[in-house]
Amino acid sequence: MSLQGSPTLELEIGRRRAEKRVAAGCVLLAAGAAALTATATLTVEAPGAVPMAASIAIALAAAAMALMGFRNAGWIGRRRRIQRIVWQADGRWCLIEGAGQQVEAVLRGDSRVAAAHAWLHWDVQPPQRGSRTVLLVPGDVSEPDLRRLAVRLRIDQPGRAAPPAMAPNP
Repeated sequence: MSLQGSPTLELEIGRRRAEKRVAAGCVLLAAGAAALTATATLTVEAPGAVPMAASIAIALAAAAMALMGFRNAGWIGRRRRIQRIVWQADGRWCLIEGAGQQVEAVLRGDSRVAAAHAWLHWDVQPPQRGSRTVLLVPGDVSEPDLRRLAVRLRIDQPGRAAPPAMAPNP
């Protein structure tokens, strides 16, 4: 659903450094947390302590899982990364991926817009394809585009049911 008369809103969002930084930080955090448990087991000589090789394997597995998750979400890599979003006048969303594939999507109600960023979360159609997320901050997208998106999202309130029609007074 979209506000009657809203123009199509197209955003070029190919350069999103904030997403890459968040993804890299999470991958490093996953590996670091597992590595810290490995060093903690070295200082404690407990009967059930995890061997160093197993701790390193766990750290690498945690980092690999985080990396694959961000890659599947399109935050890392080029093929599935969303390059452009189009919010059409009739309320439909079209996401254009790095490989040029156009994907129809429905914006979820858990998307968030604040003064300094927008977190958009879509369910991709058909539903078997999962969901996509985008983090937009000033610098990754122009400030006027981010402002236009924020205003329109606040007006249209996607993911919320339309208010019920009022009964006429007799």
